[in-house]
Amino acid sequence: MNKIIQEILNDVVKKSGNSFTKFVEGSSNLDELIFEEKTIFKQSAKKVVQSELELVDKMLIKQSQRKGWQIHDVRERHINTELGEIVYRRHYYNHTKLGYAYMLDRFLSLNPYQRLTIQTQADVISRASKVSYQETINTLPELELYSKSTVMRVIRRYNHFDLVGEDQAPRDPRSVKSLFIEADEGHLKMQPKGTRFSHLIVVHEGWYQKDKSHKALINKHVFGGDYTHDVNHLWNQVLDYLDLHYDLDMVKNIYVSGDGAAWIKQGADTIPHSQFILDNFHAMQALHNISLITKVPVGKLTEWVNENKRRLFFDLIKERLDEKINTNTELTRLEQLSKYIRNNWSFIRANYKFNPNKPGIFQWQSVDDVFLMVVD
Repeated sequence: MNKIIQEILNDVVKKSGNSFTKFVEGSSNLDELIFEEKTIFKQSAKKVVQSELELVDKMLIKQSQRKGWQIHDVRERHINTELGEIVYRRHYYNHTKLGYAYMLDRFLSLNPYQRLTIQTQADVISRASKVSYQETINTLPELELYSKSTVMRVIRRYNHFDLVGEDQAPRDPRSVKSLFIEADEGHLKMQPKGTRFSHLIVVHEGWYQKDKSHKALINKHVFGGDYTHDVNHLWNQVLDYLDLHYDLDMVKNIYVSGDGAAWIKQGADTIPHSQFILDNFHAMQALHNISLITKVPVGKLTEWVNENKRRLFFDLIKERLDEKINTNTELTRLEQLSKYIRNNWSFIRANYKFNPNKPGIFQWQSVDDVFLMVVD
C-alpha cells in the first residue's frame, strides 16, 4: 500500500512541477495555475481513496471465506463523492444459504443501488431545493453527476417531492420478478463520409405473443446514442431509469444480454445483482461456424455446451487444429471461434440455465429480434 501511495505522490510532484514551470515561464496565469494544481491533487486523492478501498476489499477475503462466502467474480463500482466519481473493483461473493453479496459494500454501508455518498446526497438536496435539477448539476461540477435523473432519485428517496416542479418519476415504482436488458452496437453512416460507433440498449419486462407470428416487448424503454468514449454514462442512465421506475429490492433477476463485447459486459458491473448472458444469435452463430470447419453436427456441439462438457468440446478443437487438414484461413478462424466460446462459456451456460426446457436449444432471444420489436 505504501508503494502505491508513493507512486501517486511522485506523480503529483511531477505534474505539479510541470504546472509551476508553465506559470514561471508565463504560459499560464494565476487562475490557470490554481485550476491545474486543484485538478492534479483532486485526481491523486481519488486514486488514493480507490487504492484504500481495494485494499480493504482484499483484507475482507479471508474473513468472508471463513463464514462460508465463496468468491464469484470481481466487479467495478462507481460512487460519486466530494472528490468526484471514484471507480474501484471489489469481490462479489456467493453463499449457499445467503445468496450473493459484496462484502466491501457492506463494510462501507453502501446500499446496492446507491451512487452517491451521504454527504454528496445532502449537497444535492440542499442545492435542488433552491434551483432546478439541471442547475444543481451545473453548480456542483465536483460531484460529476451524469443526469437530472440522478438528482431526481436522491430527492425521491428522501421524500422531497416536487421541490422545483421537475419530478417526473412514478410515485409507485413497478414490482416485477425479472428485468431484461438487451444491448447491441452498430455503425452509423456519416456525411460526407465515414462512420460513427453507436450503442443501443433496450430495457423490458419480457415478451408476450402479439399475434400468431409476432411477439412484443412488455414496458420497453430504449437508450441509444454515440457513447464511444463514455459508456459508463450510458449504463448509469440505465441504472437511473431502473431505480426510478422499479422497486429493485423486489426484482429477483436482472439479465444483461448481448454479443459479449466488453462495453456490454460492463453493464453487469454497473447494474447491481445482474447477470450477463450471451444472446442466442451469437452463441449459435459461433457454434454453426465451428460445425462447418470441424464437420461435427451443430446439434452435437450445442449438446456438449448444454451439458457442460467443456473438456470434450475443446479437445475436439485442439485435435482439429493439430491435424491441420483445413486451410490456414479456416484454422485461424477456428482458433478465433474457440477463443470466443472459451471466453463466453459460462455466459452461454447461463443462457441454457435460464430456460432448459428444450434440451439442445438455447432459449435466449437474439438481440436482433428484440430490436425489431422496439419499433412495434
